[in-house]
Amino acid sequence: MSLTQNGYSYPCQHGKLIQLPPDFPIVVGRYPGVKGEQHLIDVAKGVDYQMEAIFKGYATFYNLSLDVSALGYKVGDLIGDLTIIMADESTTVVPNATFIGFTPTEEPFYDGSGVNDWVQVGVLRWRGRGAS
Repeated sequence: MSLTQNGYSYPCQHGKLIQLPPDFPIVVGRYPGVKGEQHLIDVAKGVDYQMEAIFKGYATFYNLSLDVSALGYKVGDLIGDLTIIMADESTTVVPNATFIGFTPTEEPFYDGSGVNDWVQVGVLRWRGRGAS
């Protein structure tokens, strides 16, 4: 499994890519003396993507923190095709994606089994540009 963008390999294991509903720009107009409201709806624009990520195998909390915090410097800097290769070797390419962040979903922890060492679980997020 791998996750790459602009020559950068994300240092984590990942789940499946989830596409959120596209943005539909809506302008709502309300006018005195008129019941209801008016909606001006444009065509769909960009779309958000997210994916569960697991950073594991770090001998120290410090090393884990370095990789996770390094993602913060990639926000808005990683722009281009996102290539996702799953365990079954199926490949998905998301064109024109912008990396918009990593959100931890739980506290980092040390896996005492001796297999995973320090672990951080969270969600990676991208913004895909719509056709314009």
